[in-house]
Amino acid sequence: MSKNPDGAAPRRPIARIGPNPAADGAAPLAPRRSATRAAGPDSVVRPGRDGVVRPGREGGQGNARERAILDAAARLFHESGFDRVGVDEIGQLAGISGPAIYRYFSGKDEILATLFDAAMDRLLLRCGQLPDDPFTALERLLEAHAEFALEDRSLLSVYAREERSLTEPWRRRLQRRQREHLERWVDVLGRCLPNRSMTEHQVAAYAAIGMVHSVAEWPRSARDAALTGMLVQLVRHGLTGLGSYDPTGSAG
Repeated sequence: MSKNPDGAAPRRPIARIGPNPAADGAAPLAPRRSATRAAGPDSVVRPGRDGVVRPGREGGQGNARERAILDAAARLFHESGFDRVGVDEIGQLAGISGPAIYRYFSGKDEILATLFDAAMDRLLLRCGQLPDDPFTALERLLEAHAEFALEDRSLLSVYAREERSLTEPWRRRLQRRQREHLERWVDVLGRCLPNRSMTEHQVAAYAAIGMVHSVAEWPRSARDAALTGMLVQLVRHGLTGLGSYDPTGSAG
C-alpha cells in the first residue's frame, strides 16, 4: 500500500453502519472495511500505530466482540471521559474480561483512534457525494451533520471532547481527514457566498459545524431526532445571513 508524504495511509472506503440500535439510540459501531486488503465480509479494519490500515480478526465472533468493545468504550468515554475509564470497565460492559480486550486492540489508545475513525466514517457516509448545486450541497452538509449529532450522541461526544487524548500518529491522521472535510465546506460556502473572503468562509464553516456539534452538550429533552429540521434551519439562516452582512459596519 502506498503512503502519503506525511506517512499516513491513503484514504479508505467508508464504513458500513450496523443496523441495530445501541444504548443511546445509535447503531453499533462498525469500523470500515478495506477494499485494498483481502478480508472476510465481516472483518473489522482499523488504523495501526504506524498509520497503516489493517483488518481485524477474521470471523463473525471476533468482529462481533470488537464491535461490542467499541460500543462499550463509546458509552463509557461519553459518560466518564477517556482518562477515567479503564480496560477492565470496558471489558465488563462488553461482556469480556479486561485482559481479553488485548486480543482485539493494543489498548485504549487504539480503541479511541478507532472510535474517531468510526465518527468520521459515519459523517462522511451521511454526506455522500455532494450535488453540484452549492445551495443543495450546503443543505446536504447541514442535514448530515445534524443527523449525526442527534442520532449518534455518544460517538459525537467522544469526537467532540477527546481529541486531545488521541496520540500520534492517530491524531495526525484524524486532523488530515478533518481538514479534507472542512475543505468541502469551504468550497461549498465559497460558491454560495462568492462576495465573502476565504477566511470568512472558513470561519463560517467552523461556526456551522460547532453549532451543530454542540448537541453533544444539550440536555436529553432537547435532543429529539425529530428536531433535525429545526437545527438545520437555524444554522442555514445564520449562514445565508452572511450574504447581507457587512463586516465593516457601514451598512448600519
